[in-house]
Amino acid sequence: MLFKKIIAYILIAILLLSYFYGNSYFHEFLFKFNIIILFLSLFFVKESFQFRLSYLKSIIFLFFTYNLISLFFTPDLFTLDIFLKVIRYIMYLIAFIIMINFSMPVFKKECITLSRLVYLPVLGSFISIIYFFYHGELRLMNCFNPSYPIHDGVRFGLLIIFLLFLFNKTTSKKEFFLILISISIISYAVFLTYSRTAILAVVLTILSTCFFKFRSKGLLPVLSLIFATLLFMITPENISSNNVTSYKINNLAKEIIETQHSDISFNEISSLVERSDAGRFSLWKTIYKSMSGNEHIFGKGFLANHSFNESHGICAIHPHSAFMFSYFHGGTILLLLHILILLEVFKIALKKIKNSNSFLLFLFIIYSFIPQFTNGESIFIIAKGFSECEIIFWIPASLGLYYEYKS
Repeated sequence: MLFKKIIAYILIAILLLSYFYGNSYFHEFLFKFNIIILFLSLFFVKESFQFRLSYLKSIIFLFFTYNLISLFFTPDLFTLDIFLKVIRYIMYLIAFIIMINFSMPVFKKECITLSRLVYLPVLGSFISIIYFFYHGELRLMNCFNPSYPIHDGVRFGLLIIFLLFLFNKTTSKKEFFLILISISIISYAVFLTYSRTAILAVVLTILSTCFFKFRSKGLLPVLSLIFATLLFMITPENISSNNVTSYKINNLAKEIIETQHSDISFNEISSLVERSDAGRFSLWKTIYKSMSGNEHIFGKGFLANHSFNESHGICAIHPHSAFMFSYFHGGTILLLLHILILLEVFKIALKKIKNSNSFLLFLFIIYSFIPQFTNGESIFIIAKGFSECEIIFWIPASLGLYYEYKS
């Protein structure tokens, strides 16, 4: 039992910290050794994760299978190497799911201690804020593992779930105060990224806590959010203004057109960086129009090119919606499987609230929906490491499998 406990501690610590400080090392290790990890995981969790057919398992299996089948929709792009990569990725996801399930029994017993690991990424967020002001950046990014403000905003915001979980569990008044400060720090960091997707996800997640905690205690995280909002409102305009960012991107779009001799107009590209909808509706409309006939049912295939314009991948290298990603590559069939997984996990989350007043899974599913809808990449993509969209989808899916089995 001690050995399992140590392994679970290591897995949870690496998962949480590598996601924030540099997930490529952790996930590249999993990619290289996923077969060994898969068998070790099966050995360790044989008591807590016996295979038993269930509705959620069936949907996830069909989701994996259809992605694999869709490789053959583009025979000119299909190679044995890509096929093996997808098989390996599926094994990686299975290993990831089993690792989460293996860690859960230990997490339930040591939840407060393990949840306190979140303070390290919170410290990293605070350092990123200092870096932001010191260097006069236009939009906040994670200074330890920078990606892009809209993606880093989702990464910052994910920490809110662990803070709210810890807030609900702890009884220490000093820790209450520390958690509330941490919620303000994370909320302020998300505001400074100007990622409306992440901001909305954080606000809804915190308000959900207030909704399920009707006592005065449930209002405290909301007060932390309000404090962060006021702090953001008084942030000097010359530091946090986003107009310069749009100006730079518009100039970049013009430069791309001039150097690439594109047949796409400047207005079409610059519309992708407008602050109204960042061109998402135009992009989704273009993607829909590019599909015809049976493609709306079966999709274009896993390997189909999903860029808005191949020569201008900087502007829209993916559909900017995990749902549209599923629809484009797998049609209505894959999109339906994607949605069914979320609905089933949501159903399991509501059962957990009703039966044990545990809303950890509910917070995950609430937080994950908005980034998947407006800002996400694919939840199934062969690349080094997990994107934030994959993380916020497969963690609740894994937890859903665990709770489904236990119920």
